[in-house]
Amino acid sequence: MLLVSLIGNQTIPNLLPLRYFKPGAALAVYSDFTARAYQRLKELLKDEVALEPLPVNAYDIRAIQNALLTEIRRQGLAAPDLLFNLTGGTKP
Repeated sequence: MLLVSLIGNQTIPNLLPLRYFKPGAALAVYSDFTARAYQRLKELLKDEVALEPLPVNAYDIRAIQNALLTEIRRQGLAAPDLLFNLTGGTKP
């Protein structure tokens, strides 16, 4: 299972699901605006969950979609393998 987290400025909405589900893999989608929150989260989880970074441009929805699809395909995953945490970050 890959847990995809949209990183916002608050750490807790992403920290709790990662600690609860303890996914085999976790992907942190963040922008320049939320890079510090990603670093905090990574530090908090360093011994619990391997958090892979996926930096994106917050305002380029098509590029974000392509980056996510590329990463999912790279890992050879399909829909049943994915869990999305949409609580963090601003979403259009």
